[in-house]
Amino acid sequence: MSTTTEPCKHEIDELLAQLSNQHRCEHCGIALRTSVFPPSCGEQHKFGCPNSPKIDYVVGFLFDPHRAYVLLLQKRRPQWMSGMWNGPGGKLEPGESAAAAMRREFVEETGVDIPNWEQYAALSGAGFRVFFFRAFSTDIFRAKSMTDEIVDTFEVDELPGALLANATWLIPMALS
Repeated sequence: MSTTTEPCKHEIDELLAQLSNQHRCEHCGIALRTSVFPPSCGEQHKFGCPNSPKIDYVVGFLFDPHRAYVLLLQKRRPQWMSGMWNGPGGKLEPGESAAAAMRREFVEETGVDIPNWEQYAALSGAGFRVFFFRAFSTDIFRAKSMTDEIVDTFEVDELPGALLANATWLIPMALS
């Protein structure tokens, strides 16, 4: 009769950590599981920390009252968006509501104050949330760039080719 002892939880955790090439979250120190996929390339893919704070952003699409034109901004930052067209927007400040952030960001980027933004969509992923807003105003034609990014109006039926990918469906959704 042989006796085998089951490994204790500590030994199992240590073995799992070795097998999964475990890393720690920079935010809270929790152990993060990683995997190598595909194994032949050796590239590591980390699984995000559920405790990591989300960064909230807003993006707004301003249309004329006839819904024929939309105001867009040609992004310079972040680098992955550089040269792409999207609605004006940015990060929420601590304690700020999404609607207040949308109004503030739009004024900062275009010089025009639009008080009545309506949220119509939200997207989230690992570490971020984006709230999408729409508004309708003749002030669309008074907007000008207040930063180093270009602000322009486009016919809704003739949007620029370098449109940020999700804007291709977010703009029609805002009009529906």
